[in-house]
Amino acid sequence: MSLRARFAIAGGALMLTAMVLGGLYITHTATQKSIESRAASTGLLVSRLLDPYVDALSVARMLSFDERGSLDALLGSQHLSARFPHLDIWDQDGRIIYSRSDNIMGLSFASSAALTSAFAGDFSARLTDLSAGEHRLRGFEKQFLEIYIPLRDAVSGEIVAVAEIHEITDDLDAKIAFIQRQVWIVLALSTLLLMSSLYGIVAQGTRTIALQHERLQRQLCELRTAHQEIEQLNRRVQRASRQFARNNERMLRQVGADLHDGPAQLIALAAMKVGRITEFDLNDQRAEASRMKSLLDEALSDIRAISRGLMLPEIQEMQVEAVVRRAVSLHELRTGTSVQYEFSGDNGILPAAVNVCVFRFVQEGLANAFWHADGHDQTVVCHVGEFEVALSVSDGGGLGRTPPRQEGGLGLGAMRDRVESLGGTLDVGRMPDGGARVSIVLPINGGGEE
Repeated sequence: MSLRARFAIAGGALMLTAMVLGGLYITHTATQKSIESRAASTGLLVSRLLDPYVDALSVARMLSFDERGSLDALLGSQHLSARFPHLDIWDQDGRIIYSRSDNIMGLSFASSAALTSAFAGDFSARLTDLSAGEHRLRGFEKQFLEIYIPLRDAVSGEIVAVAEIHEITDDLDAKIAFIQRQVWIVLALSTLLLMSSLYGIVAQGTRTIALQHERLQRQLCELRTAHQEIEQLNRRVQRASRQFARNNERMLRQVGADLHDGPAQLIALAAMKVGRITEFDLNDQRAEASRMKSLLDEALSDIRAISRGLMLPEIQEMQVEAVVRRAVSLHELRTGTSVQYEFSGDNGILPAAVNVCVFRFVQEGLANAFWHADGHDQTVVCHVGEFEVALSVSDGGGLGRTPPRQEGGLGLGAMRDRVESLGGTLDVGRMPDGGARVSIVLPINGGGEE
């Protein structure tokens, strides 16, 4: 369950419990206060009505026939009888010495706590206990408000009797019901307002947490993806570096073999002839010298050919368009073929490593096109963007139709390693007309700072 749902259930239950407990306490207190307030006002009224009869009770401990008749007439008035249908006067022995119900006059009943409290001098009020003996004897079925009023002697202040008045509670019940209804309405609205406010705060916090969680999950996925890409790039760079090292080693061995098998052999043969030239006569010496010069010229030619394959033109400070054009021009000069060339984008000076890679790619791509497609439809397209260089070499014959060269060319494998070591990609594809196209994409910052 969400935090919002858990708060709604737990918080709602706690607040409902608090509202019920608070409502019960407040309604109970309000009811008691209403009863006490009614009892105080009724007690004051009844005390004043019975003041003329207290002197007789203090002397004779009972009312005379005339006094009872006068009190019956007073209580029998329409106004008082409608409000106070019953009035009992108790003496200190627990005997009823006056009552509007003749069947309990002069009888003694068990003293209640309210009656005892009244003889102690306190006003007390309670709802009628229908199980009391005097009430069962009169057949009470309806509850009244019982109010116990101490009757004191005007001179001594002594309590001579207790008046028990039964008041009809219809208006009091209506008042108490109104108070309880208002209390419950206020509590319910307050609880609802508080719950709504807190729920809104928690809901907003939940949404914020959910959005942050979603954002963190998305960032975590992005980090994982970036980490995987970095790992792949690292592996590619390591693989390219190892392959590049192997290619360099193979190239060095090839250069060593070429030097040993070509110029070194010719120079060694010339050196042998130099040691024996004194053994010949003048004419033979001239012939031997001519042959030694021919051997040395051939060795020098081989060394120059090998050097041309190792050395690059001065391209580090050249603009990229000039680098590509130099590679194209050298290929056309060496092979006697023509190359279609297109350039677009920013013609700036790229990092040295990128310039070298561009030159070697064009050189190797055109060499493959000449070898595999006899130089037909050779095309070089270069576009320089803001962040990368896109370069392609295509032909009209296609790669792989003829066996690979045997003169020691390193091929596209070494070129792929060189491109990937700079953070770029190399792709080999076929043209609709059956030709082949090799393309690379190099980041401009792949060569690092110069």
